Amino acid sequence: MLAWAALGIFSSAGAWAAAGAPLPRCAAGSDSFYLMRYIEPGTPDTAPQTILQLSTVPPNAGDPVASTVVWSGQTAPTPSPRDLSRNAGATVAAGMGKDGYIYAMRAIGINEPGWDLQGRTWREEWKTHTRHYEMLRYGRDGVDNLGIVRGLGVYQTDSSDDGTRVDGATDARLGPNFNAADIDPVSGHMILASFQQGGALNQLFRIDVTQSPPQYVSTITLSKNIPGAQSGDFAIDAAGQYAYGVAKARGTFGNSTSYRIELATGAVTDLAPNLGIFPYGAAARLPSGKFAFYNTFQTNVMTVPGGTLEGRHSTETSDGSDGAACLPKIKARLECTPTSLVDADGNVSTCTVTLDQPAPAGGLEVALTSPTDNPRYSTTCGASVQVPQGATSAQCTVTATPNTTPGDGEVTATVALATPPASGDYELDSPSSADVLVRNDDKDAPVGPTKKTPLPTLGEWAVILLSMAMAGLAMLRLRRTAKP
Repeated sequence: MLAWAALGIFSSAGAWAAAGAPLPRCAAGSDSFYLMRYIEPGTPDTAPQTILQLSTVPPNAGDPVASTVVWSGQTAPTPSPRDLSRNAGATVAAGMGKDGYIYAMRAIGINEPGWDLQGRTWREEWKTHTRHYEMLRYGRDGVDNLGIVRGLGVYQTDSSDDGTRVDGATDARLGPNFNAADIDPVSGHMILASFQQGGALNQLFRIDVTQSPPQYVSTITLSKNIPGAQSGDFAIDAAGQYAYGVAKARGTFGNSTSYRIELATGAVTDLAPNLGIFPYGAAARLPSGKFAFYNTFQTNVMTVPGGTLEGRHSTETSDGSDGAACLPKIKARLECTPTSLVDADGNVSTCTVTLDQPAPAGGLEVALTSPTDNPRYSTTCGASVQVPQGATSAQCTVTATPNTTPGDGEVTATVALATPPASGDYELDSPSSADVLVRNDDKDAPVGPTKKTPLPTLGEWAVILLSMAMAGLAMLRLRRTAKP
């Protein structure tokens, strides 16, 4: 495996808290997803750990999954006041948020330190237990603990006073861990379940992860229990309509059946039977539209609506797991308007970089190839433009330099999107470049007609004498013509 640090894409955590920047995105159409491998250290009084990695399923059946570790064993302080395990970081129930972070319910390990009894007995102390209700957030650099999900679980703030009870949708103080989750890509809500022995096999919990702390919204009651005795993870389709999972029958050799849950109604539909004896702890929607399912040592690909599994790609082992979608890369395109200018005042072309979805937290810097220097124009299109967080466009300009020089011809200013690095959060769409023509509108001075030399002018008396002479000649001519 490679580490992200080796690729030089870690961001400073100062502006992002412990989680750092949002997680890297994946090329549209790829078969990549985030795999969280849950590891039990096996040492007394030691908390479990999660290894977060970006995994890609190869196109050929039987080829191993390619994985890149984002981070390993990162933790965040726990807000549970009487929790002897002061750091939280592991999960077996998570999903990718619309903001590029993975939201994960905390998992408690079998060797994790217990509770601080503070002079009381365990019989009372469990009443204040809130660790199963904590939500974590994973980013490029590590983990944030977002606190107890408000309204999700029952607990007391004082173990000796039943009047301090905080109501909730379920009581998971004694476990088990929530073990299945995904985030609806349409609403942005987490859909959470405890699909195992001791959990509720016919309930889903909807949580708004955008609230601080996260907020329980509602319970989805299923039309029946999921098939089998337990299920690992499930994944939600791109339309936010169905959650797909694989449930295992009771016993070591109990077989598995895929299923589909309609989120609007809670209707459960059994799909393909006889899918093997291994539970699938991780599931994720792939950018290609299929689903990846991981069962502690291999990854299969589910096609829908049939729910069949294909592939069998070997993958690193784990004690437990969860999966999350990798958000598709943002597509960026470039257009300049107008595409033709003249070298006069007020001739400006606006070049717009447009994204196919809003820029993520912190904004998105899009690299440019700026026009070559030329005295016929100036430009604000430099090495890059910054699209602000939540926006879908940014602009720069090409301005013609006014002049009155005749015959200075035409020049072209070319603005283009530079090819982003493979680790970037965007890819190029079409068009990705634009030409702006700066034309000459100045002509040479016009050549006028030849100036005629005026005839000499006569004085006033000369004109009178000339007129009288001409009149006399006319009279003489008339007399001659009048003789018989």
